[in-house]
Amino acid sequence: MKYLSHEGETTHKQRNRVGFGVHDRKGRELGVVIITMQVNQLPGPLVRPAHTLPGGFVIPEEYSGTNLLQPGVYFCWLGCATRAGDMFGASQSRHYCKTEAERDKQIAAYVRNARARAERRSALETATIKE
Repeated sequence: MKYLSHEGETTHKQRNRVGFGVHDRKGRELGVVIITMQVNQLPGPLVRPAHTLPGGFVIPEEYSGTNLLQPGVYFCWLGCATRAGDMFGASQSRHYCKTEAERDKQIAAYVRNARARAERRSALETATIKE
């Protein structure tokens, strides 16, 4: 049996930072970084082989994850919060889109929601500092 060892060729990778103009209690500007890429998904079995993580922890084949994407070209993106322009916290999982327009629409919604969360957080932290 052949295994899919990676997702395929990743190209056109770009990183865009968006600052929201609001700050946390430490004075760091809140924002996000959006990473976009194009992935050429290779054909092959959907099961990854067993593998060993750092520290010697073994992930057996049945728990090592599956790739549910059909072969083809996908327009991917992921977002991560930033503080003072530096990535902060966990990044989100990748989102795979069939078209660039679909990806752009998802990114716009993500940035809009992230901006609203940042504004609420900033307002709460500012109110807490003033009290």
